[in-house]
Amino acid sequence: MRYRDTGDYQNLGVPVDDNLVFFSILLGIVLAVAFIVVGIRVKRYWMVIWGTGLVFASLSYFVMRMLGYF
Repeated sequence: MRYRDTGDYQNLGVPVDDNLVFFSILLGIVLAVAFIVVGIRVKRYWMVIWGTGLVFASLSYFVMRMLGYF
């Protein structure tokens, strides 16, 4: 191997916290609403479709998380 392997593979660290997941869901919803509003104002309907898809993805992830699938 070319480089020295100094990784500690027994202690990989803390997994992603629930607060970070919740923040990313909220950020996704806020960005989606912004995409929808800006897309309607500038008549770029791909932004509206993109924002709508992001709202559905964020809400479905939130529902699945609350039901205990993740």
